[in-house]
Amino acid sequence: MWGSRCVRVLSAAVRRVPRRLQTDRGVVVSPAATRERGHSSSGEASAVRWRRRPSQTPPRDTNESIFQNPGVIRCKDMDLQTLADYLFSNTIYNTGGLIALNKPAGLPMTTQAGVKNEQLSLEDVLEEMAVRYDVSTLKIIKGLERECSGVVLLSTSREQTLNVTQTLQKARRQGRPTLTFLAVVIGVPVPLSGVIDIPLAQENIDGNLLTVPRSSVTKGQLQRGEVKKTKTLYEVLTSTDQCSLLQLQPITAYKHQVRVHLTTKLCSVLGDHLYSARVSHILGHTVFVDYKHASPRTQVLPNDLYRMIHVPRRLMLRMPLHLHCWRLTLPGGAGPVSDRGAKHPPDFTVTAPLPEYFTRSLQLLGVSSPDQIT
Repeated sequence: MWGSRCVRVLSAAVRRVPRRLQTDRGVVVSPAATRERGHSSSGEASAVRWRRRPSQTPPRDTNESIFQNPGVIRCKDMDLQTLADYLFSNTIYNTGGLIALNKPAGLPMTTQAGVKNEQLSLEDVLEEMAVRYDVSTLKIIKGLERECSGVVLLSTSREQTLNVTQTLQKARRQGRPTLTFLAVVIGVPVPLSGVIDIPLAQENIDGNLLTVPRSSVTKGQLQRGEVKKTKTLYEVLTSTDQCSLLQLQPITAYKHQVRVHLTTKLCSVLGDHLYSARVSHILGHTVFVDYKHASPRTQVLPNDLYRMIHVPRRLMLRMPLHLHCWRLTLPGGAGPVSDRGAKHPPDFTVTAPLPEYFTRSLQLLGVSSPDQIT
């Protein structure tokens, strides 16, 4: 009698329980949705809309990561007006027909033709920016790669554009650096300062057009433009056993030059998800992986660095590239129109403050920032 009563009570309780399943991922799935979307009880399909079940263990504390403190600007989520306002508020120079902006990481210079749902570019907001500066036209005369942050130079006149362009070309021919980058780097290059002058080329790898180093180059390849001689000056400003803050000055201009050059020194920029796979950490040793076997992937760090920056592996893809164009210098006579009449016109120099997440990453990694860098 007692047994039959228990059976009736349990049966009634089962009828009142929602028809849900507990999977090994700690989430709750409706059996109906499982059948309709082909989801197995092992949790192999990802088409089901997951609903997180409260866990008895508290979630990992990420309050100290750069995503929470101070946060990372996401330009791709901004509309035209918001982006124009943000860029205008990041003006760092506006005199004599030259305007310099502190570009955030992730903002492209131009929009790729034929790409659907492409985010807004700097070129897209130039008209809105011109209204805010009260000028008739704006033109980009010195840009940056999409993933980089830092100094971008604009011009309000054709004369200024031509003058600066010619000055940059002349400085490049003379081997004078005009850009100074700062980078948070995984690894410490040896020696601590020097020149990287490895030739570079473009090669299609798994559908991606990537920059690759060349150890041997023929005269014919150089003449045909298949390979280019490149040069980057570098200096370690401060470091720990595993990380460093580098100053980098490219003498030549080639796509992704700085990032690829650093991989040849067994170093990768924090947040480089394109080339960091060429530097691997195996059993405590750092090794160079041939580019043919190092397709782009989310950057992988030594395990203890994840704990230091309070970012789990699953969030690493959100890590921005820590490569900042800190300073732009143009030789005398290439600055504002008002300075060109001087007998010895001064060099034109503009500096872009570091992003807050950049300095925060240095702090978390235990890398001190020199006093002169802000």
